[in-house]
Amino acid sequence: MRYLAVDYGDKRTGLAICDAAGTLATPYAVIETQNAAHLIEQIAHIAAKEGVEAVVLGLPLNMDGTEGSRAKRTRAFGQSLSERLNLPVEYHDERMSSYIADSFFTPGQMTRGEKKKRMDAVAAAVILQSFLTHHSAAKPAMYRPVIRCVKDASAMAERAAAEFAAAAQEAVAQRGAFYTAVSGGKTPRLFFERLAPPAVCGQIPWDKTYLFWADERCVPPDSPESNYRLAFETFLSKSPIPSAQIFRVHGEYDDCALAADAYESQLKAVFDVDNGQIPVFDLIVLGLGQDGHIASLLPGDPSVSVMDRLTWPVYHDTRLNRVTLTPPVLQNARRLIVLVAGRDKAEIVHQLFSSPPDISRFPAYVLWPILDRVLWLLDTEAAGMINTFNGTVED
Repeated sequence: MRYLAVDYGDKRTGLAICDAAGTLATPYAVIETQNAAHLIEQIAHIAAKEGVEAVVLGLPLNMDGTEGSRAKRTRAFGQSLSERLNLPVEYHDERMSSYIADSFFTPGQMTRGEKKKRMDAVAAAVILQSFLTHHSAAKPAMYRPVIRCVKDASAMAERAAAEFAAAAQEAVAQRGAFYTAVSGGKTPRLFFERLAPPAVCGQIPWDKTYLFWADERCVPPDSPESNYRLAFETFLSKSPIPSAQIFRVHGEYDDCALAADAYESQLKAVFDVDNGQIPVFDLIVLGLGQDGHIASLLPGDPSVSVMDRLTWPVYHDTRLNRVTLTPPVLQNARRLIVLVAGRDKAEIVHQLFSSPPDISRFPAYVLWPILDRVLWLLDTEAAGMINTFNGTVED
């Protein structure tokens, strides 16, 4: 069942939504209005647009669990909302939701105004995820990850290269072009190297391939830390892809927010999409971090809650700043491959496939609403702890 969560406020109301399987809550929007009737109409429009089947309304209980005046106002609003939408409204304790939502935002990463625009939607997602966790809709039995276990990292890279070539051929045959994005790191390096030999390179229609990056560190393109440099040295310099069809992130800019803005403008231009529209990649190839991150959607970073941008700057005090594609872009791809290799990834793989989804803890959960489009390629070491789970394993 698809739920819409509402964190009702006098000035701002946050909305969050879950996938059709009722597994993962995602921040959706913040509506700023003090007019309850106008607010209800906006929610009604969103509910109809998104195929919502029920509403979860955060109930502001007192800390001792009793209902005060705010809870009574919320129940009155819920009654009016239910009558307008002709949908059931369920109430869920929202105590601590704002506090939890605030903990997702690293101090100094956003201005107060930017934070306000997202905070209430994140709080609504906290309410909705709590509701899902306590109801049968969030049981792990709903998940159906497709996992391909192979012998080792080399076999994983070979399979990924074959999948890449097949996806490119299919996209060109059906739509005339192949739009893809890749990430960086140790595991993707092996995959990149398998794209260079003529046996594989010759199968890829490079003249119709448009290459982007899922994320990039804010460094110059010749830096050893650059994802672009890794791709260039391993396969791009050996392939006949036209340089005009390679779209890197300009990490050398002084401000990674500027780099993110420039990359978003580039995405919009190449895909010919307007504000509010999302590009459709044919294939995105990602890795998985030991902390559960994908692309550069990192635990504790507000990037996991961004729904109105295509790219996002990720700031760090102790690590390199980054630019990443946002959850809506990843979720809109036709296909994704996640490459996971090594014994050091076994624990995070086990936790991902055995725990209720929580994107604040493990950002890889942003893929849960589209698991039918995600292929997880694991070597035997990374898959060592998933003896039993609810999914599909191809040997």
